[in-house]
Amino acid sequence: MEKIFITGGLGNIGIDLAKKLSELGHQIIIFDNREDRTHIHNDDPNIQIILGDVLNLDHIKRSILGVTGIIHLAALSRVIWGYENPHKCVEVNVMGVINVLEAARTSVRKPWVIFGSSREVYGEPDSFPVTENAPKKIANVYGVTKLMGENLLEKYCENYGLSGITLRFSNVYGSIYDQLDRVTPKFIIRASKGLPIYLQGGDQIFDFTHIEDTVNGILKSIKLLSNKSLNEEINYYDDFHILTGQKTSLKDLVRIIQNNFVKPISTKISPPRSYDVETFYGDISKTKDLLKFQANIDIETGIKLYLTELSPYLGQTNKLKK
Repeated sequence: MEKIFITGGLGNIGIDLAKKLSELGHQIIIFDNREDRTHIHNDDPNIQIILGDVLNLDHIKRSILGVTGIIHLAALSRVIWGYENPHKCVEVNVMGVINVLEAARTSVRKPWVIFGSSREVYGEPDSFPVTENAPKKIANVYGVTKLMGENLLEKYCENYGLSGITLRFSNVYGSIYDQLDRVTPKFIIRASKGLPIYLQGGDQIFDFTHIEDTVNGILKSIKLLSNKSLNEEINYYDDFHILTGQKTSLKDLVRIIQNNFVKPISTKISPPRSYDVETFYGDISKTKDLLKFQANIDIETGIKLYLTELSPYLGQTNKLKK
């Protein structure tokens, strides 16, 4: 079994990932600055939580002693946050990656590294579905920082004997620990309260990926890197899509949510934001071929699963269908 270090392990993806890895018998060290969430894993002896900041290189170095792998999820993780505070976005998302890679490079064990990136690195693609080698036509500061993180990981693998994988996520949903103002939980909460849903555009098309599929994709990546380590293969680097390969517009998302509620949902449409990507859905052939991973949860099923998770917290103005 592995001893795995997860930065941002108290975030949306990290919590579910840590739980799953623990169930599989791995030892987990979560490194996060979320003091409000340290209680979540209180009863799990396989999970240790260290309160820390990815901008503190010395603390990371001390904390990764003995680990065989690192999953770097810590980030200023919203496009709008990067737009509102670009300096902080660059500081956290770029220096955080450098610090993790420096800690890995200078450690005795040289753990493998998985970097959580984003579809935002493609900006507005020229053709669909988008392959991993498609041009990177970035539309916002957040996307810039994610591409810089990818490039840093690739060069550290090439130059310093590390092994690493970049995983590009797309519109991950389904966790009760998600930011409630992100598109999917926000739409659901407003629908449950009988409030109108505001669409900034509405024709945007995205690849929505359920948290369970996202976690399973990460597990496949860990297996690949662990096998590389056992075979003493170094300088390995690759990038993969962890997504469904299916396209869903925001208007379709509202319709799917509506299908689960008794009362009609009203929408109010305004112009799209200048820094948002309009369309993305990805090619999953490389992921299926090399990672042996394919997402299993379609958007209709995923929304039903998410509503089951959220139902205790939803308003009663607009009830769920039985």
